[in-house]
Amino acid sequence: MGVLILPMPPMTIEEVIPRTKKWWPPWDSRKQLSSIYCETSGVAQTCDRLGKILADAGGVLTSKLQEDIIRYCRGLNLVWIGKFKLENMANEQMKPIATLLLGLNFCMYAIVLGIGGWAMNRAIDNGFIIGPELKLPAHFSPLFFPMGNASTGFFVTFALLAGVVGAASAISGINHIRSWTAESLPSAASAAAMAWTLTLLAMGFAWKEIELRVRNARLKTMESFIIILSATQLFYIIAIHGAAAYRR
Repeated sequence: MGVLILPMPPMTIEEVIPRTKKWWPPWDSRKQLSSIYCETSGVAQTCDRLGKILADAGGVLTSKLQEDIIRYCRGLNLVWIGKFKLENMANEQMKPIATLLLGLNFCMYAIVLGIGGWAMNRAIDNGFIIGPELKLPAHFSPLFFPMGNASTGFFVTFALLAGVVGAASAISGINHIRSWTAESLPSAASAAAMAWTLTLLAMGFAWKEIELRVRNARLKTMESFIIILSATQLFYIIAIHGAAAYRR
């Protein structure tokens, strides 16, 4: 006897974005989106205008206004994300992606800071001073580290800078994730871009350190995280800018 396998029913808007349930008005009967593609130009202005209409009416609308608002919601795939606040579905779908990348990047930058701090502390404790009558040893690096190779000092220094700026950019990013508005984007994006450029610089020294070999497991771990961060930090920047594109 054959087994009948039925396809899963399409997910509802509330299942995709659970927080919309709190703000969804009873007169909006939509359960799924009207279409996959929708026009996004002028969405932010439309959402602001509809929000002002709702706020001015105190949420008490005539049946004609309710029909007009639902018509806009169907055409632009708008969902309820707050009291008298509408947002494009595609924009809301970018938020969990940006949040995941932000948390992942912060954890990796914290690990880089921990390993980099250990390496810097060991270099300070085990450094040496060359007297005025002594010659520098062959292949001497101006940033001497007792572990690794000639590139290690530069790599650790710039990795620490990238870690500090990256952790700071995560704090700015948290504020943007919470508000998720066009006003909070510039500060989050500029801090993230600065952290990414420093990460790329540290990645260059990481590749040089890999080429010269002779390094321990902790330095290899920090190299791996810096290389991964050069990609994930870029994906985070793309995610927050991609969300902003839907607001225009």
